[in-house]
Amino acid sequence: MALENATANDLSGRHGSEHTVEVFNEAFDRRALRVDRDRTTGRELIHLSGDHPADDYIVLHWHHDGAVDDIGLDEPVDLGGHERNDFFINKAGQTFNAVINDIRVTWTQRLPTGETLKRLARVPIEKTDLFLARAGEPEKLIENDDKVDLGHHGVEHFRTRPAKIVEITVNNRKVEIRRGVHTGAEIKAAAIAQGVPIKESFTLSEELPDGGSRIIGNDDPVRIKGGEAFLAIDDHDDSQP
Repeated sequence: MALENATANDLSGRHGSEHTVEVFNEAFDRRALRVDRDRTTGRELIHLSGDHPADDYIVLHWHHDGAVDDIGLDEPVDLGGHERNDFFINKAGQTFNAVINDIRVTWTQRLPTGETLKRLARVPIEKTDLFLARAGEPEKLIENDDKVDLGHHGVEHFRTRPAKIVEITVNNRKVEIRRGVHTGAEIKAAAIAQGVPIKESFTLSEELPDGGSRIIGNDDPVRIKGGEAFLAIDDHDDSQP
């Protein structure tokens, strides 16, 4: 395959091995590409992905440990020996740096969300808490939908930890559950496991701060931060045959 601006020394003599390369965009939409050599370049990956012109894009190598770095359009990248070959092909523009768990990340969004940073760090999104760590300041919890400005305070540092166990109430009984998103069925299951006298068939509702309530279906997601109150009742009419 002839590649614009790729030198013969960079890519020739490397045929014989076929590699599957996973390519993502900023939204983490995934595509699988096949490369029939042991080396590639950013330009080749852009070409194979169907994006053009190449100069309008930036290619980032996403390593298995969560490191992300710019490989350059014509910089050869060895596909052999890597645990996985994942790349981002994002629209070219300004890049920003962050450090997550002591690992440097280069990214193309100035205002990534907490969820984006967790994805880049390759940690379970709903089972992990993310904290912004600045020298001389208490750590700040970053929620999944919070945005962090990577262009304001220099290189920001983050830490991840297993999500904290918090307390909610179900029918005025305390229930311990992991922070993060849970379905209605998972909330009822946690309550049942901790001795709350309800059944999986009960209807679950969340009591809202304004005094109202909303029904939570078994598959409905609820973000648990701690302190939420739920009511589970048996509203089935057992008198019907």
